[in-house]
Amino acid sequence: MFSGRDKDQHWGGAGKFKYSEMRLLGKQDSNRIPRFTWINTLNYEFVQNRYKAIAPYRDVEFARDWNVDRNETPQNEHLADFATTLKYKKSSSLRYQAMWYLRGQLYKANKQEADFLFDNGIFKAGARASLMQSTGGLYKSTYWRPAVFIEKKFAKLGGFSIGSRFESEKNTLWQKATDSLSLGSFAFQTLGFYLRSAEEKKMQFDLTYSLRKDDSVQHNQFTNDNRSQQLDARMTLSQFKNQYVQFIGSYRRLSEQTSIPDERAISNTLLGRLEYNGRIAGGFLVPTFLYEAGSGQEQKRAYTYIEVPAGQGMYMWNDYNEDGLQQANEFELALYPDQKLYIRILTPTNEYVRVNFVNLNHSLQVNPESLWMTKEKKKWQKFLSRFSDQLSLKISNRLLADGGYQGFNPFAFSFADSNIIANSSGISNNLYFNRASTIWGADYTFSSNSGKTLLTYGLESTRQEIHKSMLRWMFARGFTARLEGQVGQRSLFSALADDGRSFDVNRRSARPSLTWLLATTFRITGSYQWERRQNSLQWGGEGVRIHSAEIEARYSSRLWGSLQARGIYSQIHYPYETHTPKAFVLLDALQPGSNWIGYLNWERRIGKGMEISLEYEGRKAAQTKAVHSGRMSIRAIL
Repeated sequence: MFSGRDKDQHWGGAGKFKYSEMRLLGKQDSNRIPRFTWINTLNYEFVQNRYKAIAPYRDVEFARDWNVDRNETPQNEHLADFATTLKYKKSSSLRYQAMWYLRGQLYKANKQEADFLFDNGIFKAGARASLMQSTGGLYKSTYWRPAVFIEKKFAKLGGFSIGSRFESEKNTLWQKATDSLSLGSFAFQTLGFYLRSAEEKKMQFDLTYSLRKDDSVQHNQFTNDNRSQQLDARMTLSQFKNQYVQFIGSYRRLSEQTSIPDERAISNTLLGRLEYNGRIAGGFLVPTFLYEAGSGQEQKRAYTYIEVPAGQGMYMWNDYNEDGLQQANEFELALYPDQKLYIRILTPTNEYVRVNFVNLNHSLQVNPESLWMTKEKKKWQKFLSRFSDQLSLKISNRLLADGGYQGFNPFAFSFADSNIIANSSGISNNLYFNRASTIWGADYTFSSNSGKTLLTYGLESTRQEIHKSMLRWMFARGFTARLEGQVGQRSLFSALADDGRSFDVNRRSARPSLTWLLATTFRITGSYQWERRQNSLQWGGEGVRIHSAEIEARYSSRLWGSLQARGIYSQIHYPYETHTPKAFVLLDALQPGSNWIGYLNWERRIGKGMEISLEYEGRKAAQTKAVHSGRMSIRAIL
């Protein structure tokens, strides 16, 4: 079944040894806490170059701590360390650690760490120092990282604390061949002062002011690159029952060295976040609110479409102008697996622009039944208890900083198109009646989404609005009838007036269906749908009528897994040109006439940790050739 070629290379191993001890020194106090505690640990780890871990097991900063590249060719690795710690009761500790790391034949490194901590409940102080020295094939390095802090707590003034912290890093990488500093070397120093409340308070705050200096390599020496001042604030309110409010804000002033000597560029960055979660009247109202705003720099971006194997992409290419060349406005979101041949790659550029952004997320759940959970309900209360509602709102704007502070207002829509990088907003509301009943119920859904996106060829805007209602009725055991109706609008306005992509389509549809459920093993649903889509006269006036019949069945068994089958027949009337962007939207990538779509999926668990899946999808659109696609996947369940 498996190839025997290079069989000895298919196996890889790794191992770890650990020894630890703890010794109690001195007399114990009345709480049986010894005067001194001495802890020693010894670790050794070996990783073979052919060994690949299923999940990361090392610290995320491991490669940075040792100045190694995660993407280098795997080598045999040896990692050893010894640590000794001496603790005095609960108030102080002193620790020393020595580490050695060998990677392959060329890389050798050692690291020494020492830290001290003192805490008597009023004063708290600590210091840490780390020195790493390494030598490899191309580079040798020295990585020095000291840090120190001091803090005092004022118990008589509400338990707030005031403190200061200093931290520094200097990573020096020398190129062996030229004995010169590598451009990857860096250094920085940070000094901060803070004021914070006690952690047990229901109203907590934290205020920090910090200074930072960054150095980079220029002309084979460290030179100051930028300086910054930053103010951070955080406040949390939780003194009200079932209410939570948090504010986080940050302001930074950055001074950067320009290409002109003794000239510096000044920039200001503002970030803020306000969050609220609540539960009112025992759950009658459940609101959430999140507001985020800020300013800063953003890279200019361009999109590139890359071809991938069928089914692994998200986009398809339609050569609308038949010139054989791919243009950005000729790619559409694919609907079927065989059409998903392209992925969109974000390509950053070296140009930056100043931007302001704002995000607003709000949701509200209304549950009248929660008002009378513990009471005997009257008739009008029983009637209102059958209703429930869910509302959600989302707004996201990214604007050029030239637009001013209106970029922080999520409800400002009067900004100039020339300032827009990306803009989107959406609101949806679901109203339910008799939702908890298994016999019958109804619901109404409204959703509206709109957005504008800056693409390489200009600003493109989209909008979609849907009104949808549904009635369900279980008229006999195992049989449920549904009736769905939908009215909506979908539009796209392209930046290029003559590319034929702009449309404004109104749509109406009705869909009755019948479902039969046999216990929990078998379910079958049959449905019919009538739909009418009409483009506005301004953008062509095309119209389409679609009649569809669908049948879907699902069978589940512990022994055989689950089997799902679906078949759809669509009769489409569309007497217009089909090789256009508007036709792609109106027809959902199908063709006028008779269209068939089939789907089959089988899933089964193998043993305790494996799952196999076989999937088939076929499509026959009018006079075109039938398309068949199949996939098989095996998943490991960890």
